[in-house]
Amino acid sequence: MAKTTLKTQAKKGETPSVAAKNIVNERFKRAKSFRETDQEEIWKRSYNNWRGVLDQSLYPWRSKLFIPWSFTVVETIIPKVFARDPKWRAVSRDPAPAPQQMEQEQMSGYQISTPSQASVVQNLLSYQWSRMGMRLKMYDYIKDSLMYSKGYAKVTWNFKTRTKTTMEPVVGKDDEITFKEVRKSDVYCDDPNVEIVDPFDIYVDPDATSLKDAAYLIHRKMVPYAQVKDNVNYKNVEQIQMAKNKPTSNAYLDNDLNEETRYNNSAPTVDNYKEEVEILEYWECDRLS
Repeated sequence: MAKTTLKTQAKKGETPSVAAKNIVNERFKRAKSFRETDQEEIWKRSYNNWRGVLDQSLYPWRSKLFIPWSFTVVETIIPKVFARDPKWRAVSRDPAPAPQQMEQEQMSGYQISTPSQASVVQNLLSYQWSRMGMRLKMYDYIKDSLMYSKGYAKVTWNFKTRTKTTMEPVVGKDDEITFKEVRKSDVYCDDPNVEIVDPFDIYVDPDATSLKDAAYLIHRKMVPYAQVKDNVNYKNVEQIQMAKNKPTSNAYLDNDLNEETRYNNSAPTVDNYKEEVEILEYWECDRLS
C-alpha cells in the first residue's frame, strides 16, 4: 500500500481520536459509494450467473432454460489451478559447516543457516499449511478471483495465552508434605493465521489503480463484543453500541454486511441474541488505525 499515515488536524473542540474517526467514516462512505456505482452491479451479475439465476426482466423473450456456463467454467478451473497441496522446499543459505566452524560461529553470536535447519523450516511450512486448513481456504480464494476478479487473503498472527492452576507439593517441618495452589500462564497459540475475506467486505481507496497504490483499505466486519474487549488494538470499547441496539431508522442492518446483494436484497434480519458490533478496520502503510 502507499506510504501515507492517518494524520488529521482536529477541528475546534474536537479531539484527535474523534478527528481520526471522522476521516475513517468519510473515507468509508466514499469508497462504498464508488464501489456501489462502478463495481457491485458487475459482481452481482457475475454471482447470479454462477448461481444460475436468470433475470427475466432483462430478457423477457427468452425461455426459462438457462445453461449455467459460468458455474461450469469456475468449478472446472479451480481444481486445475489448485489440484493438490504445494510441495515446499527450503534451501539453506550456507553449506553444511564443519564442527569447528559451527562452534566458532555460535561463540560469535552469529547463527548460520544450515541444511538441517532448512529441513526444519520445510517441515514447519507443510505443518502450518495443513494446520490453517489452507486447502479449503485456497478454494474460496481462487473462486473469488475467478468470479469477481478480486480475491483477498488477510494474514494475521494468532497469539494467545492461557492460565493453568496446578497443585504443587511443599515440604514443611518434619518433612510434612502439603500442597499449594499455583497459577501459571503459558503460551497457548503463537502461529500465523490466514483468513479469506469476502470481496464485499473490503473497501479500497477509489483513487488507487492497485492495492500497492492504495492510500488506505477498510475491512468491514461483524465481531463478537467479547472478542473486541479482549483485543488490545481497540479502545473505548465501553462506548460501543451493539448492532442489534441501533436506532429504528437503521434497523435494516445487513447481518451479512453487503452480502444482501447475493440474496437479491432479502438478507436475514439481525439476530437479537448475538452480542455483535460492526467494526471498520482501517489499514494504511500495513498498519491498523
